[in-house]
Amino acid sequence: MELLTDVVSASRDLDRRREPYALATVVWTKGTSSGKAGDKALVTADGTLQGWVGGACAIGTVIRECRAAIEEGRPRVLLVGADELADADGSRVPRIGRPASCASEGSYEIFIEPVLPRPQLVIFGDAPVARTLGALARTVGFRVVVSSAAEPGQRPEAHRVVPKAELSDVVVDDRTWVVVATMGRWDGKALRAALGTGARFVGLVASRRRWVKLERELRADLGAALGRVRAPVGLDLGPLPHEEIAVAVLAELVQDKAAMASPAASATGEGSPAAPETIRVGDVG
Repeated sequence: MELLTDVVSASRDLDRRREPYALATVVWTKGTSSGKAGDKALVTADGTLQGWVGGACAIGTVIRECRAAIEEGRPRVLLVGADELADADGSRVPRIGRPASCASEGSYEIFIEPVLPRPQLVIFGDAPVARTLGALARTVGFRVVVSSAAEPGQRPEAHRVVPKAELSDVVVDDRTWVVVATMGRWDGKALRAALGTGARFVGLVASRRRWVKLERELRADLGAALGRVRAPVGLDLGPLPHEEIAVAVLAELVQDKAAMASPAASATGEGSPAAPETIRVGDVG
């Protein structure tokens, strides 16, 4: 129970820091084995393991396959044990390598599930398009952070509200999209903050004319970084009311997210689920 508690605590900490990891769970055993059904371990992207899913005969392979699952974003199943196990389960996938040789001669199956940071959208601004975009993005699974002059209770669509152009306390990574919807009020300040992060995507809600003017004003300060800005952001659907501009912007974000997720997206619910890959443990260690 203590090991499970440690795994749960570690997973919460990694979720908070938006760091990927994989959970490995023993789901089936046969005969005598050091891994028991329900045993669980957490493996980080650097290969650190916390918890328990069995002894030395499989642990190296578990770590390796957890790291591969994180990289690919796909769950997988490890079969650890004697030759007859491959015969029983071989219809799902061809056996890879030699069967593992465990001193206990038992067999067990481990399900590996990658856990990737939830897609995050940071929105600058208080305009109607910003509010509508936040509400829509939340419904399709984004974690919504709003940079605004509003109080948290005034932006119910947001999971979190931070001060204007202040992202120092927000983890912004390559699974974060940023949209500046300040509508000419503090565009420059917001873009400076956005371009100072490692966000995957930075977009500006603006007319082409306003973007040309703003780009000219910021060029001396921000230089080549302005090349990261998608402006005007959103699919080109012609003149639209605020609510439909938000839909056009979200459509571009979802399109970009799908491009990032393809072809392996099952672990985060993005795109069509991919079937778990079943791997026969070979050269273990």
